[in-house]
Amino acid sequence: MKNIWCFFGFHKFGKWEHIGMRGKYQERLKRRCGNCGKLEFYDGMVETCIESGEKTPYIFKN
Repeated sequence: MKNIWCFFGFHKFGKWEHIGMRGKYQERLKRRCGNCGKLEFYDGMVETCIESGEKTPYIFKN
């Protein structure tokens, strides 16, 4: 049943993992689906949580 949801594009991704730097202001992150193992990559600016130290993609907040 879990892989059926992944087949339709509803993946259950885990936390972002830091891979490395891509430039002065850009970093590379990856995360994996817990059901099917699909990888998703992100290249760009990131923000770091002060409490946990976890890095996530930067989202513009107005």
